[in-house]
Amino acid sequence: MAELNRRQLNRQQIEACLKSAAGDLTPNVLERIDLSTPQLKAEKEKRSVFFLRQRVIATLVAACFCMIALAGGTYTYQNGKVDSVIGIDVNPSVELSVNKKNKVLEAKA
Repeated sequence: MAELNRRQLNRQQIEACLKSAAGDLTPNVLERIDLSTPQLKAEKEKRSVFFLRQRVIATLVAACFCMIALAGGTYTYQNGKVDSVIGIDVNPSVELSVNKKNKVLEAKA
């Protein structure tokens, strides 16, 4: 029983020493802080609104680029697609591949 009490006493002493050492290491800067000056909450709020605006603008720009790429891809696909093939059988026969705008896409001899 005495051994158990001595262990608890030693444990309590160790905990007290550790607590005081940790307290000595931690600086007390509360007295040095000037609490009379207003905190910069408004600036933080402005900054968050600014970043939110930037994010919305970046999203809109990305959406515009996607729309342009989709329109360009569709236009290229429609004009690059063969609409008809015209075969001309003269001594050297020629086969012409034409799109909807009558533009020759390919000519085979």
